[in-house]
Amino acid sequence: MAFLDIVAQDIRQKRDKWGKFALVFPNARTINYFKRHYARLINKPEKLYIFPWQRFLQSALGLESAGNIELVFVLYQAFRDVLGEKEIFAKLSFDEFFHLGQTILSDFNEVDNYLIDPRQIFVNLSDLERLSDKEFLTQEQREAISHFWEHYWGKDDLKFFLELFSNLTAIYERFHSRLLSLGRVYGGMRNRLIVSELRKGEDLFSQWDTVAFIGFYALSESELEIMNFIKKEHQAHFYWDYDDFYMKDREHEAGFFLHKNIQLLGEEEIGNHDNLLRNKKIDVVSVPQNVAQTKILPWAFERMGIQDDMQKIKNTAIVLLEESLLFPVLYSLPEQVGDVNITLQFPFYLSSLYSFLDKWLFVIGQFLRNGQIYYKDFQTLMSSEVMQKFFASFVEEFSQTYRHDKRLLVTFDFVKGMADADILFGLEKKDGMGLISLALKLVYRVYKNADDFEREYIYHIHSHLQSLKKQLHELKVDFSAQTMISLLRQIFYSIRVPFEGQKLDALQIITIMETRNLDFENVIILSANEGIYPPIKRSQSFFPEFIRAAYHLPILRYQDSLYSYFFYRLLQRASHVMLVYNSITDSGVGGKSRYILQLEKETSLITGHHVFTDTLSLPQEDKDEEMTGLPEPMKALSVSAINTYIACPRQFFYRYIARLEAPEDENILEINEADFGSVVHRSLELLYNDLSQRTDNHITEQDLVAAKKEVEQYLDRAVEETELRYFYNKGFFTIIRRSMQEYVLNALEYDRGYAPFSIVSLERSAGKYRINFDLGDNKSVQLYGIIDRIDRKDNVIRVIDYKTGQKYTSVSNMDKLFAHDHNKEVFQLLFYKLLVKDLFDDASVVPVLYSLPLLRDKSYSGFIRINRLDIMPETVEVLDNQIMPEFEENLRALVKKILFEDKTFSPTPSDEACKYCPYAELCGL
Repeated sequence: MAFLDIVAQDIRQKRDKWGKFALVFPNARTINYFKRHYARLINKPEKLYIFPWQRFLQSALGLESAGNIELVFVLYQAFRDVLGEKEIFAKLSFDEFFHLGQTILSDFNEVDNYLIDPRQIFVNLSDLERLSDKEFLTQEQREAISHFWEHYWGKDDLKFFLELFSNLTAIYERFHSRLLSLGRVYGGMRNRLIVSELRKGEDLFSQWDTVAFIGFYALSESELEIMNFIKKEHQAHFYWDYDDFYMKDREHEAGFFLHKNIQLLGEEEIGNHDNLLRNKKIDVVSVPQNVAQTKILPWAFERMGIQDDMQKIKNTAIVLLEESLLFPVLYSLPEQVGDVNITLQFPFYLSSLYSFLDKWLFVIGQFLRNGQIYYKDFQTLMSSEVMQKFFASFVEEFSQTYRHDKRLLVTFDFVKGMADADILFGLEKKDGMGLISLALKLVYRVYKNADDFEREYIYHIHSHLQSLKKQLHELKVDFSAQTMISLLRQIFYSIRVPFEGQKLDALQIITIMETRNLDFENVIILSANEGIYPPIKRSQSFFPEFIRAAYHLPILRYQDSLYSYFFYRLLQRASHVMLVYNSITDSGVGGKSRYILQLEKETSLITGHHVFTDTLSLPQEDKDEEMTGLPEPMKALSVSAINTYIACPRQFFYRYIARLEAPEDENILEINEADFGSVVHRSLELLYNDLSQRTDNHITEQDLVAAKKEVEQYLDRAVEETELRYFYNKGFFTIIRRSMQEYVLNALEYDRGYAPFSIVSLERSAGKYRINFDLGDNKSVQLYGIIDRIDRKDNVIRVIDYKTGQKYTSVSNMDKLFAHDHNKEVFQLLFYKLLVKDLFDDASVVPVLYSLPLLRDKSYSGFIRINRLDIMPETVEVLDNQIMPEFEENLRALVKKILFEDKTFSPTPSDEACKYCPYAELCGL
């Protein structure tokens, strides 16, 4: 039986003896479930006074709670009152103070909640630096104090924070005074004021004969004192939700607070507290990658036997320990799931709207400051999901106009006449209020065209902006637009959007904090990893751990106890639980949570361990013996495709089987590594093509000396074939142009020492070579590659590959060529050797690498080295008779694996490679 059902029955039996009573719960969510349980017990409507804890306290004191922006601003005013005339604080603007203010507010709230004398704790905090030199302190204490200063603030900030801490008491008192003059409070301040009134003999709860407190756990000193007062002066009943499993062992962290609460306040004897170890199945599921956890939900429903039972689905909760999985979960639910109820605080910074607004604020800031913005930064805004979806007309018009009028800098005048430009960039007043007004128009446009689910959180952002505008108006303050940009970026990042659905008869998607006092038959917990649950982060505070312990403020043990209680309490009355964790650990996140390990060690509840592997498979029809079902790119394998597979089979799958094109920016005007290489390659090709025609394909040393004078014109021709022509002679491009020119000159000088020779083929003129490669068992595949250059001198054929990076050609053994961190350049040259080896019976085919920046080094040869042997014309027989047969054998095995054996296409073990992979997001990185 559910905890709230048991409580409802007990209250129904006792209520007639309670007089006028109030029922107080930790949160509003619990109240909704309690009402449903209670309604089942009565025949006619009954009036109940039911409160969430915060509203119950507010009704007692009568003062309104201030909003976060108002609190920070009033705190800023108090800060300025006390420290504004001191030089190191005088120039601290509100937006610069905002983050600091949040930390101060948090500490003030705790000081009040735990009834600590601010004059004592803040004085001690300001003495920390001076205390660190005291001889009476132990070495451990001195190190702890020193660590506090160095870790939290650093040497440069020490004067600032010492001055701040010395005046925190004055700021605190001034802050309280200002808030009270406005009739406002914050949570801890309200609790302190209530306790103060109670200690004076004022009974703020006289309207109640009885108060029942239901389902509380961790209580601050002020909350305990308030509850204890009600118990002594009125009637108070306390309903605690716990299990004997962790209460019998007084050392168990899950029962830490309850032992204290029951001892001080007592408890109502209800129901059975022996549930955790009874009638339960727990599955532990390992899944690689974070988002992949959501993909097993259809399997999880089937495993639990609830996939076709709507009643069981309605008694199921999917608990998100990471709110970022909300949208992946919604997209992964089985089709038969009906209504879904979401209850969580979703971090706004995880949404596409946040990403858009953050980029938009940056663009606005650049327009206001400079009247223009670097085109690539503007393109970042254009490529955002919200821009593409809700401002498509502007994106299209901008793209078309920009295609004909390319520019490094996008000005406001360039875009202001385009569709929706007034909504996007039309600041009527170039101040803070004007920016908020524009942001409101922008968000409202998105809201109008969004779907119902998106509207829920977009409406919240619109309301937040309206509230901010109203608060600033009431406070009679306005900021500059630049200050407002900085402030809005901080506010947007800190917003947590409340999804608070009221559907109780539905599948629940919920965070563990919202499961307080709720019981579900089936529970699926995602992200049950150490470091995520319990989390490794704690809220920002000026109080180091030893100060917190000395003043009985919450320490890490308290936090761990809270998380432990929520975990075990959720499992107490469930019948089937699935604990899912990400098997791929990351920085700060370990393997399975300690709570899973505790269950494995201390109980026999776990009935199954399931391991999902990261698999990507070709469709079955793609594996037929004739290979007719293979996708087009797989009918012929290029050296680039095979190199990609060796480096990362997963990337090969995405690119060559799934045929997912890596995103490209058609308007990129910077010269990146690929652009640089393409221009240099093309310049050399154009130059040697003309040179071979002018010299009747007999290129001499003199020809190459003369060609050096023409390098610039060939670079110009190469650039003219690309969009780089628009900016080739502007700004920093002239510097890059010199580097290109130097690389081409390096090649000519290197060739001058080799001349005379003739050109056999160049990249675009017969440079594509293709062979049928026998795989055995009547199977074959076409292999091909595009070779930069083949030339001939006497009976030596050189197969040349140009590289604009500093590449080296030494490989210790053949196995190294087929490992994920292989030498791609050597592999590519041997592959080219394989493609052309049968075309030149009268000559020796020698692969050569032109690492263009290294060619100026007189000692650089360009010949590859394998097994400590340089492959030169005089040693080419070793290449032909020993190395190439081994290479072909390994290549044959690899190609057969790619086409017929590999069903997993596992990702590379190299984290470094993933940083630059265009498909990294698909892997959940």
